[in-house]
Amino acid sequence: MDEERYQRLWRSIAERAEGSGSTGWAGAVCAAAVSLVGGVDAATLTVRANSRAQETWGASDEWAANLEELQYTLGEGPGLDAFKTGNVVLASHLSSEQARWPAFVQAVSSLGLGAAAAFPLQVGAIRLGTLDLFCRADGRLTSQELTDAAILADLAVYALLRQLGDPSTDDPPEGPDPVPNIGDLPLSYHEVHLATGMLAAHLDVELDEAFTRLRARAYAEDRPLLALARDVVARRVPIDDEDSD
Repeated sequence: MDEERYQRLWRSIAERAEGSGSTGWAGAVCAAAVSLVGGVDAATLTVRANSRAQETWGASDEWAANLEELQYTLGEGPGLDAFKTGNVVLASHLSSEQARWPAFVQAVSSLGLGAAAAFPLQVGAIRLGTLDLFCRADGRLTSQELTDAAILADLAVYALLRQLGDPSTDDPPEGPDPVPNIGDLPLSYHEVHLATGMLAAHLDVELDEAFTRLRARAYAEDRPLLALARDVVARRVPIDDEDSD
């Protein structure tokens, strides 16, 4: 990764983040990915801690946000795999990925998703989340497109910290392998955590078990996990529906 390329992509993010109509630094990374990486139609930037804790900080459009929400609800997809393994995940023909992500492939079959790629956001051994790229057409990204996407994933760490107002990122990075002060990146989805805790207490089960049940119910009802969690917290749905058999 040459320094000039690195700087060019950083400037593209900064111009979008600081321009009129800006959606913030995370949104700027997504917009840059769609504009600069050929074949990419949408992108999301998601901070992750584990399968229960994540927050989408940037999305290029509603389609991308819905695809990210589906991954969270179903517990599978390229972004989750990239975060778990720390490796780039490429799916050039999504319809052929039923064995890897059966529920996700079925769920997106009518949404026009042809291919996807996910890049882990990482500083050393610390994983922060993923940059997920979505393509309406099948096909592989070229080697140059993959390189640009990988650089954007590196720069996304700086973008997140700039969004938080971290002064250590006032100057643009000078080349690959940035080592910013990652501090404490907040994770919300607060209602999901609350609903999981309520369910765990009610059923006297561990948090992971409660979360699995909540996710299964969201899938069975064909609705976003976050929407179900909000209803549970607001007691708009009876928590007793989650009792085991």
